[in-house]
Amino acid sequence: MIIFLEHTRNTPDEVRLELDFGEQGTFDYTVPAIKFLDYSVEELCNRRMVILLPLYLLRLRREIMRAKEKNTLREKADALKALIDTILKAIADNEKAGNITNKDTVELMHMMSHLYEYLYGNIKEFDEEEVSNMLAGALELPCDAAFEAEQKKGRLEEKKQIARNLKRKGILSIDDIVETTGLSLKEVKEA
Repeated sequence: MIIFLEHTRNTPDEVRLELDFGEQGTFDYTVPAIKFLDYSVEELCNRRMVILLPLYLLRLRREIMRAKEKNTLREKADALKALIDTILKAIADNEKAGNITNKDTVELMHMMSHLYEYLYGNIKEFDEEEVSNMLAGALELPCDAAFEAEQKKGRLEEKKQIARNLKRKGILSIDDIVETTGLSLKEVKEA
């Protein structure tokens, strides 16, 4: 499929490609097109297109550009907040459902944050309306949880390495290694 992130009335429903295979000839290949912004967040989730959710920030881009020209940006702040909230909720729901991992969630939120900064980061009215704070607050929890999980995994691996070294040197008994490292008996035996 070809995904058109933004489209107009002239955007086709399918794209015809001409593939040239040299001596074997030229073949026409028709590829269906998806008009991304025609789908709701729920439809994207149902189609397992969760990875594209951060790009849904494009939904209001044209309206916001028009509002910028008319100097009515404050009116769009609430719509953008609602859109961000919808996207964040969909990402969280997909993690809870097991469709994506916590790491995926963190990556999607970072992508969303970067895209927000690129599209709307220089709009002072949105800063004044604290739109960007929604993303900053949402990023704190998953990033902190992912960071803590990585730290815990690293500490566990470090303790296992110490246990391996102590076992290899034969200086301490298994029970002493358990006491020294804080690992369980099973973890020390498996190290």
